Amino acid sequence: MRFGPLPVDQALGAILVHTTRANDVVLKKGRVLRLEDLAALTAAKIDQVICAVLEAGDVHEDRAAHALAMAVAGPGCTLEPAKTGRCNVMASEAGLCLVDPALLTRLNSLDERITVASLAPGSPVRAGEMVATVKIIPFCVPAEVLAAAVALARAGAGAGASADAGAGAAPSAEPSAEPRPGNITSDTAPSIDELLPLSVTDKYSDILHISHSDDDPRNDRYMSTHDVRITDVDHIHSTDVRMADTKSLLAQTSAAAPAVCVRRWLGRRAGLILTRFADTRGELLQRAATAQRTRLQRCGGQLAEERVVAHEPAEVAAALQDLARAGLDPILVLGASAIMDRQDVIPTAVAQAQGQVLRLGMPVDPGNLLMLARLGPDAKGPVVLGVPGCARSLKRSGFDWVLERCCAGLEVTSAQIAALGAGGLLEEVERPAPRAGQRDDADSPRPSVAAVVLAAGRSARMGSAKLLEDLEGKPLVRWAVEAALASAAHPVVVVTGHRGDEVAAALAGLDVVVAPNPEYQEGLASSLRAGLARAIAELPGCDGVLVCLGDMPRVTSDQLDRLLAAFDAELAPIVVPTHERKRGNPVLWARRYFTELASLRGDVGARGLLDRHAEQICLVPMDDPAILLDVDTPQALAALRLSSLPLSAKD
Repeated sequence: MRFGPLPVDQALGAILVHTTRANDVVLKKGRVLRLEDLAALTAAKIDQVICAVLEAGDVHEDRAAHALAMAVAGPGCTLEPAKTGRCNVMASEAGLCLVDPALLTRLNSLDERITVASLAPGSPVRAGEMVATVKIIPFCVPAEVLAAAVALARAGAGAGASADAGAGAAPSAEPSAEPRPGNITSDTAPSIDELLPLSVTDKYSDILHISHSDDDPRNDRYMSTHDVRITDVDHIHSTDVRMADTKSLLAQTSAAAPAVCVRRWLGRRAGLILTRFADTRGELLQRAATAQRTRLQRCGGQLAEERVVAHEPAEVAAALQDLARAGLDPILVLGASAIMDRQDVIPTAVAQAQGQVLRLGMPVDPGNLLMLARLGPDAKGPVVLGVPGCARSLKRSGFDWVLERCCAGLEVTSAQIAALGAGGLLEEVERPAPRAGQRDDADSPRPSVAAVVLAAGRSARMGSAKLLEDLEGKPLVRWAVEAALASAAHPVVVVTGHRGDEVAAALAGLDVVVAPNPEYQEGLASSLRAGLARAIAELPGCDGVLVCLGDMPRVTSDQLDRLLAAFDAELAPIVVPTHERKRGNPVLWARRYFTELASLRGDVGARGLLDRHAEQICLVPMDDPAILLDVDTPQALAALRLSSLPLSAKD
């Protein structure tokens, strides 16, 4: 490739290096210059431009990126069209991203002009998510360099890491995922000639082949100078490799262990055993089960059966055998106390169930106290995972790494777990070291939640101050506020705005905190900010805020308490009521979302945040449609007054 300044009258077919403005025309970098581009440059009195000119043996950046991406990507991957020298490798299905780090290092060490980046090995991915990207740094690479990179990538783990390299390494001995539509597999991988289209004119035929039907002598000159079609690849030489040698190498290798692939979730049906002491709270067990159910769903699996048994070896062993006979794999065991030794309750139960403990403990924190076992005298039966106490929360831990491999159908070995130490400190450890017999179910205080009732709107659709309208002898807004006061939420903050003094007067005698919003005309978000700020001021350490609407008089304190009971700052940080699969209000938000709530603007509310954090939502079904009924129009108010359903702030 020739690179440097080029007179405009000699730049036909050259690649523009820098974005250039020619009067009203903007020519972007990477553009192959055409006759009209040269005319625009000349009209702008630009007499030279910095260009790259491909020569014989060069492969355009887009063709090169696509060719190498085809070789790098394995099953479960698709490619996006190459652009500006970059080709992205995307997951064609949800699963676990497996990477051969040693192979990627060798590829990136081959030549500085070629780069390949991927997600961290063992990353869970969704369909359509980027898992890797190939970037060609200059505008082209020599064909022999590209051929060597393609050969190395297709050689796979023969030059890379072993199957025990770590939890996310691309396996060399494990079976590949079966081909699926859109996947790249060894059967569909192209030949070397298909991978290496060695002419820039192939990619830009609509631009560069105009000379075939154009008598312009400049195009004749251009074709003789710039058309670099190479039909005999064996004539391309390099000091290190001939193309013919590369073909021979490719013929001797396979793509059994690609640099990057996605192992799809297999839809595992898992079992869960929870152990308890006599005084273990049922609420603790329910939350623990919810966390494991959510984990399995994220990995494409399901929690098919749950057992709660006494924290005794015999009872745990019997439950293990029952779940194994039901065909469940893996089986998760979450004890009432942590596993501290191979002679502890859960490892002893595994032995009584004719199983073997393969490893106790892992070099990842949180997650140190994980147990890996298998049932059956030959340790070939279902996988049994002793769940560490940290997995009661959905916060990511070493347990997730192991469970995800199980759900992708990948073997988990003691050697793989041992290799996780580098990078295994997921967060600073501030808790004291666990002690034998330590209980995980100590009483914990209930979350502190404030209620914020939004009552600042202008009632534009109503045509009057709807919150002050009479409903069964009381102002409409008073129903919603009294329901909040009768719930377990405290304090209750009422945000006022339009006719705020009258709304406050309508709440006379109620133990509420009135928060005037002088910016109420800006929309709902301003009232949410005002209420949130006042709630934090009144209850600085609050764990969450229950956001209620002042125009929903049918919502009862019983319904509010059901939302509060479902709330958990870690396991259920957003709680939304539903009726017949429709979502309603109020919505309970954990403290972690306060910053995002405070950043909202306009009159759209928090719908966007609900979409953004959909996986964190806990839905609470309600029999009563009250959570869907607000009063926005005179017709809605009239229907409400005629309704035969009883209204009460507390059931």
